[in-house]
Amino acid sequence: DKMSDKSRLLKILFIGSDSSGPNYHVQFLPLQYFNKYNLLQGKLIYTLDQALTNDADMIILQRQYVAEMLMFLRMAKQKGKILASNVDDNIWNLPDNNPAKQVYSGDILARYEAILREVHAVITSTPYLKKLILPFNKNCYVERNLVEPFLNEFVSSGKDRGSENTVRIGWH
Repeated sequence: DKMSDKSRLLKILFIGSDSSGPNYHVQFLPLQYFNKYNLLQGKLIYTLDQALTNDADMIILQRQYVAEMLMFLRMAKQKGKILASNVDDNIWNLPDNNPAKQVYSGDILARYEAILREVHAVITSTPYLKKLILPFNKNCYVERNLVEPFLNEFVSSGKDRGSENTVRIGWH
């Protein structure tokens, strides 16, 4: 029975900060595969109020730094939830002309780092980022970014095919 199979699957809640490229590739796409192949039950949300009513076994965050998230994580940890954070940017060494430098400083940076310490594990995309994260969480894992395997479903018939020496790169 397919319904009873689903009830035994691991339930993962992804909490995204935005729907940009990193969120798309690190949370949205894997979730599509997991759900398509019935590997786990997953949901992607963007607001904390949605997270409060979720019965997930595991919660994976993307770029979170608000005080309420830290409190939510502590409550979720007390309830036995497995917590992970995904880090896709070096927020510690931003150039002065990057607008994000104003965001990732002071109290916000301190909360971001506190969240990294609070979660059970941190997932990142490069060995360099892992080195930056290790002072905050020793359970840091490199999960390399991958090319989207079903991009070929979106090529134009007759226009994009035929040249095996052509590489097309797209950004979402």
